[in-house]
Amino acid sequence: MCQINPMNEFRAIYDTVQKTCLPREARFLWHTLFACANERQKRNPSTGAWEWPDGFFPVSVEELKLKSAIDKRSILKARETLKEMGFIDFVPGEGNCKPASYRLFYLTRDRYKSVPDPVPDLVPDLVYSWPAC
Repeated sequence: MCQINPMNEFRAIYDTVQKTCLPREARFLWHTLFACANERQKRNPSTGAWEWPDGFFPVSVEELKLKSAIDKRSILKARETLKEMGFIDFVPGEGNCKPASYRLFYLTRDRYKSVPDPVPDLVPDLVYSWPAC
């Protein structure tokens, strides 16, 4: 489990989408998988922080169809695109017996670093650091 700032993640995906030619269905599927990950957050009892799944989590095609309004064939094609572009990984399901499992590669996870304590109130909680070129 890991901590993710959803707004920063949305900004990062939109920045990335502008630089790549991510098809519409792949965008819808990414948003749907992100919403599914959001629903699967758990509160860390020791810190009290909400943590997002950073490993694989199951999502059925029916759930994806319902939440994204994308047909099954488009979902299967979009997830291949997302995997090829490095946004997700997945393990195919086993027919109607076991749903596919997905893993999101959060775009902001490694680029946002917590500000060390103590810091003045004027410093934001997260500081953006660009990856080295």
